Amino acid sequence: MDYAFTLLSGAWEDTATLFGGFWSGAISFLVALVTLFILWRWLEPREMRGEVRIAVAGAASVCLVGLIVLVAHLLVFTPMRLYVDERKHVTELEKTLETARSESMARVDLTRTAIAPLGTSDAEWPFVNVHYTNSGNITATHLASNWMVAIAPAGPGISPDGIQRMQDALLALDRWPSDMAESAQRDFNPRDGKVTSIPDRKGKTSALFLKEFDGVFGANPGQAAALYIVIAFKYRDANTPENMVRVTEYCWWFQGNQLRHECGRGRTFLESLTP
Repeated sequence: MDYAFTLLSGAWEDTATLFGGFWSGAISFLVALVTLFILWRWLEPREMRGEVRIAVAGAASVCLVGLIVLVAHLLVFTPMRLYVDERKHVTELEKTLETARSESMARVDLTRTAIAPLGTSDAEWPFVNVHYTNSGNITATHLASNWMVAIAPAGPGISPDGIQRMQDALLALDRWPSDMAESAQRDFNPRDGKVTSIPDRKGKTSALFLKEFDGVFGANPGQAAALYIVIAFKYRDANTPENMVRVTEYCWWFQGNQLRHECGRGRTFLESLTP
C-alpha cells in the first residue's frame, strides 16, 4: 500500500513540474480534460471549423501528454527513483556499519594504583598494585604486561631522556612474543578488570623494594627518593592487522606519598611486528 502511494504521489509531483507546480499541473490537466469533453460532447454533431479542430487537438494533446507522463512515471521513473533511493540508503548503511566495525577495538586503560606496604598482605615484600580494564568495545586476546622500575635519590629525578630509554627498552623485551602466546586462549572482555602487582615475584625488584620502599613513601617529600614505574600492555583483538599488535604504555612516579604523577609516554597505539 505504501509503495503504491509512493508511486502515485511521485508521478503526480513529477508531472506537475511540467506545468509549474503540483496544483497548477493538476488543474491544467483537469481543465484540458474538461475542455476536451465539452468540445467533443457539444460540437460532435456539428461541422467543426478550423479553430475548433485546433482547440480539440490542443486539449487532446495536453491530455495525451499528461497521461503519457503519468504512465511513464508510474512504470519507469518512480520505480527507478525508489530503487536508487533504496540503494543509496543501503550503501550509506553499509558504510556506517563498516565504519563502526573499523572503529571497534579493545583498549587497555589504567583504573587505579594501590600502594601495599610490608605487612598489609601475605607477601614478604611491599608492592604496588596496578588495576586496569578493557575500556574498548570488543574482546582483547593475547594480553601480556611487563614493567620496569627505578628509584632515584632525592633531587631532580630521572631525566625525560632517561625515562624514554626505559620505555623503549621495555617495549623491546624479547619475552613479549612468549608472554602473549601464553594468554592466547584467555579473553579479556569489555569492562572486565584485572590487577597486576609490581613486583609479582621474589627477586631483585622485591629486594630493592624491601630496602628502599620506606625511603620513598615514609619520608618527607623533599627528602624522599622517587620511585619510577613504566608498564606496558601488548594485546590483540579481532580488528588488529595481522602483522601488528596493540600497545598501551604508562609511566608514573611516586615521591613521599601515594600520589601518582605522570611521566614519559602514556598512549595506546599499533606496533608493527616486522622490523
